[in-house]
Amino acid sequence: MYIIPPSTSELINIQLTSLRINPPILSQCSALNLPNDQLHVLSAIKNILGPKTQRNKYPYFFIIGPGGTGKSFIINLIVNDLKNKRSKYLLLAPTGVMSQNIGGQTIHSALRIRKMQNGFQTLAFHDYEFFKNLQQIDTLIIDEISMVSAALLSFISEMFSVI
Repeated sequence: MYIIPPSTSELINIQLTSLRINPPILSQCSALNLPNDQLHVLSAIKNILGPKTQRNKYPYFFIIGPGGTGKSFIINLIVNDLKNKRSKYLLLAPTGVMSQNIGGQTIHSALRIRKMQNGFQTLAFHDYEFFKNLQQIDTLIIDEISMVSAALLSFISEMFSVI
């Protein structure tokens, strides 16, 4: 027996939830079994991110490669490490389906960004509590970055440089 949801948004939410691909639960030994190139990437990123108390501005990292080379796996390892350190992070993707697949949020909804005629606008500078929450973010991870326009990426960079 199926229960019919009372609203369209609930129906869409149910459909998206059914499509969700849960990230694998990774053991603490996962990094030990990585190929050398993946281990090098993971080590470099973890070393640059530093301890939780360090409040430096971090460089950008782009994990690139053809499909099936382990980019999402590396991102999952990084996310697990951030969780273990109790570090504040945002895990974002350009579309709703992609964000569901990684257990994150869309860029636009998480950062409250909307497209304007001459660029983008965020509500972060109009909502003090939201602004303070964004100030606590240590790491920003955007999956499928190739689908994000240069203009939006530049806007996000400028936004966080002010925050």
